[in-house]
Parts: sequence; C-alpha cells; structure tokens
Amino acid sequence: MIAGFTSILPGMDQIHHAIGQIVRMKNSTLLEFRTENAFQSKVAHTSISLLSLSVILFLCFLFWRIRHAMQQSRHEETQIKIATLKLEEASRNKSEFLAYLSHELRTPINAILGFLIYSEMGV
Repeated sequence: MIAGFTSILPGMDQIHHAIGQIVRMKNSTLLEFRTENAFQSKVAHTSISLLSLSVILFLCFLFWRIRHAMQQSRHEETQIKIATLKLEEASRNKSEFLAYLSHELRTPINAILGFLIYSEMGV
C-alpha cells in the first residue's frame, strides 16, 4: 500500500524506507528480547536443575550417613551383647570356682576344728 503512494508523493520513498527500518529495528529488538528471555529462562531452568541436583545429592548423603550410623549402632550393639555374654560366663565361672574352693577349704577346716574341740575336751 505504501509502495503505491511513493510515486504520487515526493519524499515518500524516504518515509517508506524509514518505516521499514523502524519495523526491522522493532523486530530485531523483539527477537533480542525473546532471545534474552529464552536465555534467562534457560539460566533459570539450569539453576533450578542444579538446585534440584544439589538437594538430591544432599538427601543421598544424608541417607548414607543415617544408614552408616545405623550399621555402626548395630555393630556396637552386637559387640555389647558379646561382651555381656562373656561377662556372664566369667561370673558363672567365678561362682563355680568359689563354690568349689569353699567346699575344698571347709572340709579340712572342719576336720581341724573337730580335732581342736576333742583335744580341749581331753579326749
């Protein structure tokens, strides 16, 4: 439509050319704006992805630490049970030893006491 007016009005070529430049600048600016928004969108998406990855890695580390602590706790619990069994066995052995020793000591001591009592009585 503007091309038809260029032959009628003098200077219309320059106006048409100026309008074309404005439209191209507008399209170029719009393209730059879209490109910039797309870049910002990619940066935001990448940031969110990195944040998500960081959270996932942190949760994995946390899970690993909890699992490791639980395994260590189970190991320590097993060691405590083993130590308790050994102490109970040692206590039983001590009790058996003292009972045996007491019996072995009482028998001769009773005989000695009996001889003392008879000797004091004059028998």
